[in-house]
Amino acid sequence: MTGTLTCPIVFLDVDGVLNSHQWFESLENAKATDRIERHIDPAAVVRLERIFQATGASVVISSAWRHGQLYDILIEGLKRHGFTGPVIGKTIISQCSDCVRGNLIDRWLKDNMANHWSFRQYVILDDDADMLYWQKDNFVKTDSSTGGLTDELTDKAIAILKQPNGEETL
Repeated sequence: MTGTLTCPIVFLDVDGVLNSHQWFESLENAKATDRIERHIDPAAVVRLERIFQATGASVVISSAWRHGQLYDILIEGLKRHGFTGPVIGKTIISQCSDCVRGNLIDRWLKDNMANHWSFRQYVILDDDADMLYWQKDNFVKTDSSTGGLTDELTDKAIAILKQPNGEETL
């Protein structure tokens, strides 16, 4: 796939984005039967679907959920909760203890995007801020204590992806 894509991209974290403290609290008395039901808030997946419907963006998993069987469980969970967009890959799994997530995203862009040096139609949805300086205008920081991926943050992500060269206007 090296250097061939040009579509908008969503780099997706899971914990703190597709779930939140409120989600876990709502499950305290529920009898969640599997990992998907316990860890993926269907309302957050609906918001991710809204991003896909508005922009046509493909998803790249940047979460720790990209490791091993968790990746397959995540893909199943997204589909189960109504996500219809394409999940086209995941960032590399690095042995580098000093690597921040922004470096892994930058590496993915270099390896997979045509004109990666000028490509800006991507958004990073994450509750951690370990991104590179030049990714700041493409970063939407979620917060697990305030609901993860909220409607407001969904609108912000859509606005970033719809701007020429990904320039944020909100």
